[in-house]
Amino acid sequence: MVNLVVSVDQSYSRVGSAVMEKDTGKVLFCGSIKLKPKYKVEKRKLLRRWIKKNVLSCIHEDDNVTMVIETVRVFSHSKVFLNSIAALTSVSAMLCDIAFANKIPIYQCDTRHWKSLVLKNSGASKQDAVNYAKKNYGLTLDHDAADALCIAVFGCLDKKRWQRADY
Repeated sequence: MVNLVVSVDQSYSRVGSAVMEKDTGKVLFCGSIKLKPKYKVEKRKLLRRWIKKNVLSCIHEDDNVTMVIETVRVFSHSKVFLNSIAALTSVSAMLCDIAFANKIPIYQCDTRHWKSLVLKNSGASKQDAVNYAKKNYGLTLDHDAADALCIAVFGCLDKKRWQRADY
């Protein structure tokens, strides 16, 4: 049995995901998918197939798996973006459905919390995550895949501030 952390950095333009062995820090998968379809339901369908092919394929029946996703932020730069909240919540709900169907517990973490623990700065930039992936894992990644990698590292470090994701 292997302890795995699956992480997802969700958005509606590109989604990053990583699968990491919790005990060794070995990266089994790390990548992202650009979501080009016009309609959100088509984007979710494409994302679901991509996760099945690239992420779930890394998991074996006897593995102990935990999924960690970012919390959907209600405020960003002192503004509320209702369209973004609705869209990202539907992606989060879809991820919960995938996790439930595969008997994987799913948790959410605050962006600032994983950044402070992994990147040592709660206000770290996307480029900081890209640099972290290159420096610590030798991986050249786009910022969504790099964020997913950092969320997986966070999933290996801390469980105290996780919240169960029940959408």
